[in-house]
Amino acid sequence: TCTWCVTQDITFRYNQVRNVGGGFTLSGSPDNNYADTPARRITIMHNIVQSINTGIFDGIGQGVLLNGNLTDIVFAHNTIIDPTSAAVSFGGSLNEPIVRLSLRDNIIGGGVSGVKGSGVAGGSASIAAFAPSAYFAGNVITMTAGATGYPAGNSYPGSLSAIAFASSASFDFHLLASSVYRLKAVDGTDPGSNVDAVLSAVSGVIVP
Repeated sequence: TCTWCVTQDITFRYNQVRNVGGGFTLSGSPDNNYADTPARRITIMHNIVQSINTGIFDGIGQGVLLNGNLTDIVFAHNTIIDPTSAAVSFGGSLNEPIVRLSLRDNIIGGGVSGVKGSGVAGGSASIAAFAPSAYFAGNVITMTAGATGYPAGNSYPGSLSAIAFASSASFDFHLLASSVYRLKAVDGTDPGSNVDAVLSAVSGVIVP
């Protein structure tokens, strides 16, 4: 009954997330019938997410799930390896589209579905249906089945190996100097997370 409660003005950055059932899930409104202010002004930047939906860490396997009625969401410069179901999933109602979504400069495994909303074709069609004002650019999304119908201004390699990480087997997600994606983010830097900044932020963290 807390009708005045809100989720807003949040920044989540410089984190290493591993052994999870899925990546990020953002929902505009709680699942109740009370009046509330939908979630807004959330920024997720420079995070590394790895080992998704593998072994005992099972789940829906998405890179990011965005449920409707969100406002002012920035999802930028994240490296997400390797979601099994989708890079980006859109949920919620088509009558409550996401307002001002910026999804840029990420490296994300495409999974089975790539970028997809329920009941709508993947790629540009889903973005237009669920987030018509979205800025979607500078992303590197692996698409084994091809990227017909996906927005221009992004890259769609066929595999992780084509991205040319320093050593994905050793979880070193720096881009090699030979990578064709070096300095191809819309801000002129490398797409994906700032690996050095993430490693510095988590240095000394004791992992059980």
